[in-house]
Amino acid sequence: MGNIYEITADVQRLQDALEVGEDCELELTEKGEELQLKILAYWHVYKNLEVIGNGLKAEIQRMKDRLDTIDKAMERIKATIYEAMIKTDMSKFEQGTFKFSIVKNGGKLPIKWNVRTDMDGKPIVAELPENFPKDCLKTTVTVDNTAVRKYIDETGDMTFAEYEERGTRLSVR
Repeated sequence: MGNIYEITADVQRLQDALEVGEDCELELTEKGEELQLKILAYWHVYKNLEVIGNGLKAEIQRMKDRLDTIDKAMERIKATIYEAMIKTDMSKFEQGTFKFSIVKNGGKLPIKWNVRTDMDGKPIVAELPENFPKDCLKTTVTVDNTAVRKYIDETGDMTFAEYEERGTRLSVR
C-alpha cells in the first residue's frame, strides 16, 4: 500500500485508462477501496490530533485563567498599598530595597466629558452641542457587504463587484 498521493495518482490513471476503453474496472475498484482505507487512516490521525489540540486548548485556557487570577491579586495588592498611603498622607517612603511613592500619571491629559458617554467613556455624538467643532469628529466608512449583495440582486450591476462560486470543503459525519 502506497501513500495517499501515490494511490490517488493510481486511481486517476486507472480512471483515465477506463475512459479510453481499457479493461481495468477490477483494478480501479481495488485501488478505490485502497484509497478509502488510506483516507480512513488519515481521518484517524486527524481525530487523534483533534483530541490533542482540544486538550492543549483547555490547558491554555486554564493557564490564562490562572494568569488572570494572579494579575487581579497583584492589582488588589497595589490598590491596597495605594489606598493605605493616600489615607495616611504618606506620599513617599523607602523600606528595604524598595522606594514607594504616589506620583502623577504621565502622558496626555485625560478628558472629562460634560455630556453622556458610552461604556468606553467616549461621548455620545447626539449629546454634543451644535457648536461642537466638526473637525474634531472622526468618521469611519466601511463597505456593507449585505447592501452590496442586495444592490447586485436588484440592479444586476456588477461593474464594481461580482459573485464568486462557493468553495468546497470536506464534511465528515
